[in-house]
Amino acid sequence: MAQDILIQQQEQGGSLDLVIEGTDFKGAEGLETTVATLLFTDARAAPEEVNSPEKRRGWVGNVLRSRELGGMLWLTSQIRNTQVARNKIQRWAEDSLQPLIDDGLASEIIVDVTQDGSRGIKLAVTINIKEGEIENFDLWLVTDLGNLTDAN
Repeated sequence: MAQDILIQQQEQGGSLDLVIEGTDFKGAEGLETTVATLLFTDARAAPEEVNSPEKRRGWVGNVLRSRELGGMLWLTSQIRNTQVARNKIQRWAEDSLQPLIDDGLASEIIVDVTQDGSRGIKLAVTINIKEGEIENFDLWLVTDLGNLTDAN
């Protein structure tokens, strides 16, 4: 039985939405909602990671938690789509999904980050579940500085 309401990315580069089935919310059968929440909840940036201190963002609920929920993928709107940036995005995604391993829900998480067009970034996430199952997720991000890409 589904535990979470399903949240999915509706189109490439689009926002995440609740999924409606008939007259009710559709339930998530796997880790779809958990992965979306961990990746796309904003963690607070360090002062040197943003161009002005008031833009550090972060989910207010983290004040009450012993460990921070979310990640830094929101910073993609401030970076160029370069190989160095994609390496950073891979690290941010892996860090934000680490609670799945810490909480015993997964044994391994593999994140592959590739360029998709001049502004697009594709995240292919593979999660090895403890019972030997594998879940795959394909997600897209869009950078604001898409015309400033490198040749890599």
